[in-house]
Parts: sequence; C-alpha cells; structure tokens
Amino acid sequence: MVRKNPEFTTDRLIARELTESDIPQMFHLHSNPEVMKYIHAIEETIDETRLTFARMMKYHDKKEGMGLWSVFLKESGAYIGWVILKPLDNTSDIEIGYRFLPEFWGNGYATEISHRVCRYGFQVLNLDKIVGITHPENVSSQNVLKKLGLNFIKISRYYGIEVLFFEMINPYLAKQSL
Repeated sequence: MVRKNPEFTTDRLIARELTESDIPQMFHLHSNPEVMKYIHAIEETIDETRLTFARMMKYHDKKEGMGLWSVFLKESGAYIGWVILKPLDNTSDIEIGYRFLPEFWGNGYATEISHRVCRYGFQVLNLDKIVGITHPENVSSQNVLKKLGLNFIKISRYYGIEVLFFEMINPYLAKQSL
C-alpha cells in the first residue's frame, strides 16, 4: 500500500513515514532498556520489532492521516527515533507519542517534532483535541507534553497500566469561532 502522509521538517529535523528499511534502527531503539523503561519489555529480537512494525503500520489504516514517522537529524541524517499520531486504545481520542534514543535526549527534539505533528493534526486533520499519556514516573515525557501545550487532566488506565492523561484542545478552532 502506498502511504500518503506528509513529511515534516523543522530547523533541525526531518520526519518521514516509517518504512520497512527503518526496522533495524527501530530494533536498536526498542531493544534499549533506557528507552523502554516506562513502556514495556525490550524487544529482544529483530523479529519482535518486525511484529511491532506490522502493528504500527495498521495505524495508517485506522484513520487517514495517522501513523508513525521516523525522525532524523537534518544535518547528518542520523536516525534518532520516531513520533506517532494515532487513535488512543479503545477511545475516539487521538494520541501524540514519541520515542528517541538516549543519546539524543535533552536537546528538545521530541518537543520540536511533536509540535510540528500536533500542528498538522490540528490544522490539516482538523482534530478537536490531541491527547498524550505517560507513565507517572516519566517526568521527561510529562515535560514534553506540557511544552507542547497539553494540560494534565487525570490519572487513568491505558495499555494495562496507570498513566497521567494530558490533552490540548485545538487552538486553531477556537480562533476560527471568534
């Protein structure tokens, strides 16, 4: 199936749709215990990552414009992780998510590319809101969500664990109704 989601660029980053050629880099990301600390067990084989890839590709089919983008440094072309916009499990909400290699943490990359993806979600897909969830101990992820403009709403349960639930109402819709 040919995908048609846009490529995103920022001053420092390029994000393009996930492809099969990204599986080895994705395995490197998903097999890192630091990355997976608050998510789930590491993927121990590339075959596990292939299964994850197949599952993630289905997000493209669930709702037009949704999916996962691999993120690269613009200057060097280095793979640093991914960003996702997808339906939140068993809800009508749309979730922003991100996962980056530890050597790229603390540089604002997650905020930078996620901001661009949220803008796409609001302006192009006309989403009413975007939500984010994070493990209660994952302060760094909480900080990214707050920098994006998402507000803490409640403690909830998704994907079998207790999480902090954040959301942002589409700021562009509010401006249009004035």
